[in-house]
Amino acid sequence: MTMRTLTLTFLLILFSILAYALPTQAEADMLMQEIGQSMQANQFSDLPEKFERIAALKARVPANFEYHWGRTLFEVKRYDAAMAHLDTYITRAGSEGKYYADALGLYTKAKNAIALQRQGFDCPGCPEMIQIPAGSFEMGSNNELRDEAPKHRVTVKTFAMSKTEITNRQFRQFRPGHDSGTYEGRSLNDDDQPVVNVRWDDAQAYVQWLTSKTGQPYRLPSEAEWEYAARGGSTSTWIWGNNPHGSCPYDNIADQTVLAIHPEWDSPDDESTTVYFPKCSDGYFVAAPVGRLRANAYGLHDMTGNVREWVEDCYHLDYDGAPTDGTAWVGGNCDRHVLRGSSWFRSAQEARLSARGYGYQAKGGQFHAGFRIVRTAKPL
Repeated sequence: MTMRTLTLTFLLILFSILAYALPTQAEADMLMQEIGQSMQANQFSDLPEKFERIAALKARVPANFEYHWGRTLFEVKRYDAAMAHLDTYITRAGSEGKYYADALGLYTKAKNAIALQRQGFDCPGCPEMIQIPAGSFEMGSNNELRDEAPKHRVTVKTFAMSKTEITNRQFRQFRPGHDSGTYEGRSLNDDDQPVVNVRWDDAQAYVQWLTSKTGQPYRLPSEAEWEYAARGGSTSTWIWGNNPHGSCPYDNIADQTVLAIHPEWDSPDDESTTVYFPKCSDGYFVAAPVGRLRANAYGLHDMTGNVREWVEDCYHLDYDGAPTDGTAWVGGNCDRHVLRGSSWFRSAQEARLSARGYGYQAKGGQFHAGFRIVRTAKPL
C-alpha cells in the first residue's frame, strides 16, 4: 500500500469519526440547553430521559452534570437513583465543587425520604401507609338487608391504605383552622383524634392537596377496597369474630362505657340492645386517639369503629351491577356517598364487615364521621 493510499485511508477514517462525533456532541449540547431552561422553570418531569440520552451519547458534559442529574431525580422523587448521582458528584468534585454543599444537602434529604418510605410514610407528617396485597373476596351478605346484597365476588389490586383514620393534626396541615368540635363537653378536637365534621368534598380536597404535596396518587378508597382491607382475609361477621360482644379490644363503638354515662339509653326489654351495646367496655365515650385499639390482620386500626369513614363510591340501594374489579361505583345519583364502619356513637350492628351507610353530600359533616385514604401501590 502506497503512502498516498494510507493517507487517504486515514483521512476517510478521520472524516467518518468527525461526521459521527459532531452531530452527537451537537445533540448533547442541545439537550443540555433544554435541560437548563426546564430547570430554571422548575419543570423536572421530562428531564430524566434527557439525562439518560446524553449519557448514552458519551458526549462531553459539564463538570456539574452529575449534580444536575441527581437534583432532577430528587425532584421527581426517584431517591435511590438521585443518591447515586449525587454521590458521584460529591466524590469527583470534592469540597471545592461549586455545588458541593447543595449536593450534600440533597443527598441527606433523599436518604431521609427513603427511610420514611420504608416506614410507610411519603413525607414528614404524612399518614403512615400499609401495603395491602391483591386478592379476591366475597363482598356483602345475603341477610335481610337489601343494600348488602347480593353477595358477590370481587378481585382487588394491591394498594396502600393509611394505618389509621386521618387525624386532626394531619388534616390541619391542609386546613389549619379546622375545628372537629365537641360532644357533651368532651373534645373531638385533640391532635391525635380522628378528624370529624368533614364532608365528602372535604375528604376529596385533602387527598388532592396531599397528592400535590407528595407527587403520590392519593385518593379515597373504593367501597370494595375498604371492605377487603377491613376483612383482612376474614369471612367472619365482625373483625373480632362472630360474637357481637367481643368488640372492645378492636373497636371503639357504643358499649358499656356509653351506658355508664347514659344508662337511660338502654332498653333491657328490647332484644336489639344486646347487640347495640356489647357487654364490654372499651373505655372511650367519644372518639379515641387513633391506633389505641388492636389492629386487624393487615395492621390497620379502627377500621370498623372510632368514626365512620367516607369512601369514593356513590350510594346505591343494592349491589346489582356493582363493579367486580375493586373500583369505585360512581354512576347514578351521587347526592349520597357511602360511609363505612361504625363509630363511638353507633352500634355493633353497624360494625359488621358487610354493613353500609351513607351521608348526604349537600349536608355538613357528621360529628362521628371522618375518613382514611389510599394510594396506588406497586404489585407485591
